[in-house]
Amino acid sequence: MFIRRTSKTGQEYGLKLTLFVDIEEYIGVFTPYSGARVLIHDAFMNGRVRAEGLSIATGEATFLAVSQNTVERVGGRYSDCAKNWPSFLKLNDEFQRQWPKYSREVCLELCIENEMALQCGCVDTFYRGYSTEHGINEGSNYTCETTHRRQSRCKQDVYRRYQNSELRCDCPQACSTTEFSQRRSSAPWPTERFAPHFASTMIKASSKRVQQYFNRAINDAKLSA
Repeated sequence: MFIRRTSKTGQEYGLKLTLFVDIEEYIGVFTPYSGARVLIHDAFMNGRVRAEGLSIATGEATFLAVSQNTVERVGGRYSDCAKNWPSFLKLNDEFQRQWPKYSREVCLELCIENEMALQCGCVDTFYRGYSTEHGINEGSNYTCETTHRRQSRCKQDVYRRYQNSELRCDCPQACSTTEFSQRRSSAPWPTERFAPHFASTMIKASSKRVQQYFNRAINDAKLSA
């Protein structure tokens, strides 16, 4: 993990990334589109990329302007908001140390995952080894496969029970939440004049996959010229 800090605002002082998505490695039937998912979230909370992430297209320069909003809820007689993870989730100490800030959305995800791990022997998220219960940890080691008929039926049944409120998930609102709103704009990238310079830089990249990709692209361009 690399930590970068800035104390100034504006485009020139933000995080800049050039992403290589390696489209040649995509599996056609499972990947109808190409790009990346970006998630901006509180450092003390585990982000939900699939549910809350932004889709960033290939062949574009995307700019994100971010603003932070904090909501504080009064508990006690005013609401049943929660500050800590509910005990019914059976989260181990390591998980709670890594993610000390309670999140209602993650609580609901883990509630579903617990049931899926126990009933199906597999899960549909990336959480691993987070529980105090052996059966949950065992099931969380395996991702439910789309092509596995029994696992797929079992997974869909768990989601159906959740949607029909047959699966009890007592996850109240968090007493404190931090949210990030984004404004997004984009432009075609790279330009025709910039592309040769960019390609000549990338063939010297540390990644062999990147080098191979751009060497092929340059050779194809020469053949078609």
